[in-house]
Amino acid sequence: MREVWRNVWKSHDQITAFVAVIAVIGATIGYFAARREFRVREALVYIQRSHEGSVGEAERALARFWISQQGLTLWSKARSPTFQEQVAQEVAATGLEEHLDALQAFYREVAICSREGACDDRTTCAFFFHDMMAFGNTYGGYLDRWSARWGEDMYAEVREYLKSTCEDQWRDYFRGSTANGKSGS
Repeated sequence: MREVWRNVWKSHDQITAFVAVIAVIGATIGYFAARREFRVREALVYIQRSHEGSVGEAERALARFWISQQGLTLWSKARSPTFQEQVAQEVAATGLEEHLDALQAFYREVAICSREGACDDRTTCAFFFHDMMAFGNTYGGYLDRWSARWGEDMYAEVREYLKSTCEDQWRDYFRGSTANGKSGS
């Protein structure tokens, strides 16, 4: 009878150890799931902010410019090698700098949020990648002017985020392209 109880006790120790391992695995999985949920919620806050306040107003002001006669005329020259410089001149002439600065600062915040692990990369890349690329490509001349004036590449952090964090979208965007990765791209 003693032998039976020893075997039961041995099995009990093994079962306890097994249950403890399962509990640790469950707690770890729960932690990472909760962390990802938090990161997705943070990304959703940025998505909501992109439509509200100064960021939303900046997007609307730029959209109004591009659907105006002046914007449509400029857009018709998009394939011109001087397009970005012409955009930079129009931005200065029409007073759109504050809107571009607001959007650029917002995109930088998104990049930092993702880089620091506070925002979910998949969510931010899925929502912001194309807008950030279009911003850099369209306003590259303005961004270059600003960078030359202040000695700091104001879009570098966003560009690095796009290249390193949104790798799949970056690769798909440039598939078959010989782009060099400057001025927003």
